[in-house]
Amino acid sequence: MKKFTNLISIFAMMLVLLGASSNAFGAYYMKHPWGGNGWEWKQLDGNNKVTAAYGGGGVNVHTSANDNGAQWFGSPTLVGSPTKGTQCVFEYNPSSNTVTITAVGGGTTISSLYIIGDAVKGWNDASKLPIFVAMTAGTSGEYYYDGLYADREFKFTSQNNWSDASQTIFNDASADNTKSVGATVSKVKNGNDTNAKVSLEEGYEEPIKFYVNTSTKKFWAVATKGVNFDLTASKTDYDTASAPEELTLKVTFDDTTTGDFMWYKSTDGTNFVQIAGVTGDTYTLTGNDVPLVDTYFKVKRAKADNTTPALEYLEDTVKISVFQTCGEGTKGSNLFKITFDDDSKLKTLLGAGSRMKYDAMVSGYTYVEAPYKINDGQYAIVTEPLYCGYGKGGQEECGTNISCIEQRIKNDQNDRWFRGFRDHTQNKGGANPPFGGMLLINFGNISATNEESGVAFSRILTSDETKDFSEGATLTFSAYMASAAVKEKPNVIFKPINAELKIQFKKTGSTTWENVANIKSQVDFDDNWKRFETSWKITDIEGEFRVVIKNNGSTGDGNDLLIDDISLDLCSPTISVEFSDIQADSYTFTSVDEEISVRVPKVNFGSISDPCLMLFGIDKNGKYNFIAEMLDDNGNYYVAKNSVNGSMLIEIADDGSRNIAPMQLQAVVSEKVGGTCNDDVMSGVQDGTYTPGADPMVVFSSNTLSVDLTCQESQLILLEGEPTSICYSEDMIFPELKLTSNNISSSVSLDILVNDDVVLQGIPFVPEQGTNVMVLNVSELYLQATGNPYLPSQGVQKVTVKITESFADGILCERIAEGEVSIKIVNHSDAPAGKRPGEHYSYNMCKTEGADAEIDDDKFFFIDLILEGEDKEGLVWLDKDGKIVPEENAFFYADLVQDDSIRVYRDPAAGCPSDTTTIYYRVKEITRTPVVNNYLDCAIEGDPIALSSRVEGADTYKYLLFINGTDTLTTFDPSVPGSKTYKVVASYDEIESASNNYCEATTELTVKVKGNATAANIIANDTLVCPNAELVLLAKADFAKEQTNVKLTWYSDTTYSRTLAYGETFKYYALDEAYKENPDTVYVTIQSDDYCENIPSEAKPVVISQKEAVPSLAISPASAEVVIGAMPAFTVTPDDAKYDLYVNDVKVSADATTYKPYINSEYKLVYEGECGTATATANVAVQWPTVFTPYVKDGRNDTFVQDMNPNFYTQIFTRFGTMIYEGPNGWNGSINGSMNGSKEVAAPGVYYYVVQLPDGNVKKGTIEVFKY
Repeated sequence: MKKFTNLISIFAMMLVLLGASSNAFGAYYMKHPWGGNGWEWKQLDGNNKVTAAYGGGGVNVHTSANDNGAQWFGSPTLVGSPTKGTQCVFEYNPSSNTVTITAVGGGTTISSLYIIGDAVKGWNDASKLPIFVAMTAGTSGEYYYDGLYADREFKFTSQNNWSDASQTIFNDASADNTKSVGATVSKVKNGNDTNAKVSLEEGYEEPIKFYVNTSTKKFWAVATKGVNFDLTASKTDYDTASAPEELTLKVTFDDTTTGDFMWYKSTDGTNFVQIAGVTGDTYTLTGNDVPLVDTYFKVKRAKADNTTPALEYLEDTVKISVFQTCGEGTKGSNLFKITFDDDSKLKTLLGAGSRMKYDAMVSGYTYVEAPYKINDGQYAIVTEPLYCGYGKGGQEECGTNISCIEQRIKNDQNDRWFRGFRDHTQNKGGANPPFGGMLLINFGNISATNEESGVAFSRILTSDETKDFSEGATLTFSAYMASAAVKEKPNVIFKPINAELKIQFKKTGSTTWENVANIKSQVDFDDNWKRFETSWKITDIEGEFRVVIKNNGSTGDGNDLLIDDISLDLCSPTISVEFSDIQADSYTFTSVDEEISVRVPKVNFGSISDPCLMLFGIDKNGKYNFIAEMLDDNGNYYVAKNSVNGSMLIEIADDGSRNIAPMQLQAVVSEKVGGTCNDDVMSGVQDGTYTPGADPMVVFSSNTLSVDLTCQESQLILLEGEPTSICYSEDMIFPELKLTSNNISSSVSLDILVNDDVVLQGIPFVPEQGTNVMVLNVSELYLQATGNPYLPSQGVQKVTVKITESFADGILCERIAEGEVSIKIVNHSDAPAGKRPGEHYSYNMCKTEGADAEIDDDKFFFIDLILEGEDKEGLVWLDKDGKIVPEENAFFYADLVQDDSIRVYRDPAAGCPSDTTTIYYRVKEITRTPVVNNYLDCAIEGDPIALSSRVEGADTYKYLLFINGTDTLTTFDPSVPGSKTYKVVASYDEIESASNNYCEATTELTVKVKGNATAANIIANDTLVCPNAELVLLAKADFAKEQTNVKLTWYSDTTYSRTLAYGETFKYYALDEAYKENPDTVYVTIQSDDYCENIPSEAKPVVISQKEAVPSLAISPASAEVVIGAMPAFTVTPDDAKYDLYVNDVKVSADATTYKPYINSEYKLVYEGECGTATATANVAVQWPTVFTPYVKDGRNDTFVQDMNPNFYTQIFTRFGTMIYEGPNGWNGSINGSMNGSKEVAAPGVYYYVVQLPDGNVKKGTIEVFKY
């Protein structure tokens, strides 16, 4: 039976070998994720090969395309380092049963690249589905996409699909930020997916240009350097009925621009007019300045880095879009506006907070809360229609599962009902609140015969809303509508929605609503918000008013309507007033007699068919005063010609004073009565019966004009060419003055004041013809008025002029002319004074050295000898003969010894003549600079040393001073360490006075007494040395400040009897006969330019000690023989030796005399010290037992290798290879099972053992079981 089993095994093995070498059933098949596109079987060719794209991982091989029984090759041989997508030859070798994959190409050829994700502008905001956007091809495998968003995720693919092969390029590519500019690219994890993202660096902004190189498999990004210059408006679109009270335009900017901002306005976007008086970064418009027509605003500012001759500017423009609710020439009063917005309720785009109920909803519709579908006949105010319907109507496939709803809507455009759309009021995209709301109605079937069927909105006006209605006024009803349905669906044809807006009137006593105005139009499926408007000129106010929005459209698919911004406005005419000849809102008269014209453009006056226009002035108290009727100029205006003048702004107070009060101008239009203006309207405006907005048939202009009259300025200066200084005499003429005065009145008088005292009074202002300038000759005017010459006192005369303007015999303006004139009246000028008053010489100096008398550098001009603070203008210099010395020749040479003088006086042209002053000057011989010998020595005991002993030829000087700080010294102490520098002052002159110049010479003397260094100034450490070893001792300086010329000396003792070495190092030899005289302690000294050598008691000691020597290590006997479990009788010398024991090269934690070996072993004793290593070896032969007697338990030879510490794991086999025992602690003779009828002890005989030793080795042999 055993032989038959062996034959079967051999036969099976032969079949396997045959199968590996050939296939009797035909070709082979291989399964692999080819190119990363999914697993599939491919048939190999006749050479058992196939060429395809590598997909990563292993392969299956089989004789058929069947997974069952296929052989798996998890790690095939790769040749050429293929990566996913690389073209390779896949080969199966049946003989060796191996698979080899060899790269034959550079990978899948990429002919295009696509980018997709939130960061790409191609994302479809309406459908919320991504779009594969083609990247632009460059050179050398480079592609780019310009316009990437920052901080949003994206991917790039080689095909416009999500296949694994298409994503290979993204998976293999990595970021290369060395090429990025202003941005950082990275890969980020998002759940189980990995995407890319670009982060902007500070100072950079979008757009971002993103690059991929398919050859290098690197990607990077280049951002735009930020230039911040953006103009924004607090509101950019509104209708005239809801125009904001305040409109703010604001520029955000950085340091790329500088200077004032320049603002411009235009109504066509092309022809801009600069706005005067606005130069800041903010422009706020209020009231009538808020635009009521489409208006463009532009701002610009100069670049800060202009390098061209012509200034370059940054500029930005914003358009304010204004819808004319009531039409041009009319104004609107909003009765109601419904925007469906509520920031407290509408907080999300999907789920809770994305819908709310409309309390005024017409009957017949059911409100549906989020996130349920809005089916036929249902409605809600929503933030986003996209999430309001999907799948099959009437079913809730996802229930309230938000994620499920979002996936259904985003992943299948054909599964959703409604478009992605935002409300009209806020019209704001993005995922962050606040969100605007809109009314969404999913209409069911609409009856064409039922007037109320399809009504989406209906409202009867309240009495409060109709209280201002009057015949002739106009009602305007408007709303914005759009289709909620998606644009297209397969096999579904949507019809446009037929929508209608109606204004209805029900006369008192009637039961029928009459359509008085309506508009019908269609809402197409690709329309954005479409504005519907209808208007009615009121013909009757006795009854009720109703407004209605109705769907007259089709039924069925796509009959879903969005409504927003429902508004009703009461319209009345509006006019504006303007100056005829200037473009401004205000004007300041230049005189009381100046006139100006005002006009009103002709516009549509609405229900006013025969307009009367009147111009009124409004005083500071708000009271209206009629000025003139404005007449038709038979052109484009109604004009009040030359009707306003400056005198209209002058008020005469009760006390007789005259005051100027600015005035506002406003036009009023009303219906003429019998072809003439209505006097009741004129008086009603003046007494307050009619006010702006109170009556739609009495319309005030939407703006006012400002007129003002202000007292002007005057200026007083000296007439050109007149002197500011004159000499006093009885016939002197006072300089003439020039007065420039801009007067608003023709009655002007002058008062002339000198030093605040009135000199002349009531002089008429008589300007030169055609000018506002009068020349004032004070001397002539004074003589005419008094008959006497004008003789002012000496000194500075301050002249001012007071101007008085009168109107109607009263003072209108009083002012002092700007600029006061100062005229100096002088008798005789003060004589010039020389320097050093009280001394004979103004110049008393040593000659300059080494100079040539002809070199200008040695010239000293006499003008520099005038006392500081004196007026140096107009000086005249005279030589000894009285001849004038020209100013350019008024000098002497400072390098020539001399003693002389010169005379000087002040020129009358600079004042009145002064007396003559004599200036004395002297140039003396210079003192030679002393030669000094600096002192440098160690401190010594002795008497003080004279400082003069350090100066060569000290006795040749008249005086010799040694100055240290504020002290003047004569000696120094040579025993006190320290350094002092003395200023040495020497002169050949005697000391004459404190201010004399002694022609001194100076130099410096340095006295330096050095102290001794100490042991603390030396760094040197005690050390250890091995016997017979060389040691290099080190020492270095340790001073508080860096020293120069440092010298270290090594001595054998403190008496310095023997010098061992110089410098920072000294070689020391331990126990060497050649150097046996080296002491155990050496001494180091130091000296430098600042310190002398240590005294012996301050030398630095360095102690040298010997390290432990290497012992003579031995073990005996050299060999021993023991039975396993016994200790060999080894002796180690010396008996206190320190060593590590290695048994068979394995370190053990035991002593050589106590260790028990269990196999033949080599003992090695190893000593390792700082000074060397010693070893000793011995061998041990270990005998294992060959027989034991387990039958008789007498304590002798009862077991085989039991309790060996550690125990031996043992296996026992019969001679036939049958294991009869296995255990962790030797063998006690027992068996596993039974043997020869015995279940306890093995039968006598010889057995094979396999013992696992503690060191990992295995001991094998035979053991006999003996029974006696």
